[in-house]
Amino acid sequence: MDWRELIYRGVESDVLDYKAPMDWNLMSRNQKAKFVRHALAFANTKGGAIVVGVGEDASGHPSLFYGLDERQCHSFDPSAVGSFINRYADPAINLTVERPEVDGKRYAVLVIKPFRDLPHVCATGLDEELQQGVFYIRTPSASSRPAARAGELHDLIRRALRNQRELLGRMIRGILYENQNAPGSAAAGRIAEETWPPEYGESWLFFSRRLGRNIPQNTPIADFAAVPAAWRNSLWPLAELQRAAGAALAGAADLSNRFIGQAEINSGYATNVSLRGMNREAGRFWQLYRNGLLHFRIALTGGVEEDFMRELLRGAVNFTAFFYNELGLAVEEIRMELAIDHTENLEMRSLHSGGGRHFCCRIPSVRVGEKASAAMLLGGRSDYAARLFRELAVRFNVPQYAPEGPSARPET
Repeated sequence: MDWRELIYRGVESDVLDYKAPMDWNLMSRNQKAKFVRHALAFANTKGGAIVVGVGEDASGHPSLFYGLDERQCHSFDPSAVGSFINRYADPAINLTVERPEVDGKRYAVLVIKPFRDLPHVCATGLDEELQQGVFYIRTPSASSRPAARAGELHDLIRRALRNQRELLGRMIRGILYENQNAPGSAAAGRIAEETWPPEYGESWLFFSRRLGRNIPQNTPIADFAAVPAAWRNSLWPLAELQRAAGAALAGAADLSNRFIGQAEINSGYATNVSLRGMNREAGRFWQLYRNGLLHFRIALTGGVEEDFMRELLRGAVNFTAFFYNELGLAVEEIRMELAIDHTENLEMRSLHSGGGRHFCCRIPSVRVGEKASAAMLLGGRSDYAARLFRELAVRFNVPQYAPEGPSARPET
């Protein structure tokens, strides 16, 4: 972890909180309870960090980097802090206490992992700081508060179920691959969602097994998928899919070669349920299923570069619009999603910002999507591609899209 960047970020968020210098052993129970509340909230959201040793200026901006003296730093003993916090958490929170030195000053940093199986409930109340039986969440406005809305509680339940599916997916992949490492583990949660056909999971596994052997571990993998809302009731002949794909390539004269190209369509082959193509040199693969599912995957071996991702999304939206229109789905809702895994601390390189700057993602996987009919996509292809890229750029904290998350640093 880049401790210096974390300490000097200077903006509290849904993954970061600052505390002024203090001695854990001299704090009251109420003061310690604030740490418990933040830890519960981070664990129930995305995970996060509490940095101790940074004070606020007169305007409330955390920009006074005091650090901790030796006694204060020593007081943040991992076992003492962890045991106190987990006295109020059920199940126990996965957290560590780090004491890095940055620019000659020591800080204490509580690093909280997001929950794996079940969300964390407050097991015991404490005055006005903690309420027994409450699920705390962390909001984008840097508030650690109870999950009070139905949507927030539903999100906790949904993520718990997704985590269980991911665990099952890892077990299955371990059996299939005999414990070989396959990139793209974050896709396990996506492939099981009811809004996607089960063929998405099959395609993902096929991809990983054939392309994954030559891809370095933790290489970011981009998945683009599209499917009509009525996929459960549709079944196109393979010949019709092939015709529609060819027509889509012909219609989209400005189709980016970052996506499916004519040569790949020509060299593709038919299975019983799909058309399939692969370009091993480019590390990319595509599949068109009889139920209308489109799945495209590419290994981003060169990392995430702004122009490349713009072109990839432009090509993906163009092909999607023409392909589904050719299938007669002009008024049918089409769901599109771009998902990239292994993104934590991954940089998006921009060649147009300050002579070359990097912007960093702080979450382990990224998902962005849009829904529209094929007719709407045809009429606004550039707009939909731009919106998808904008959402992607926000995840990477590019300043012009996410002014509150300036995590860029000059290229060295």
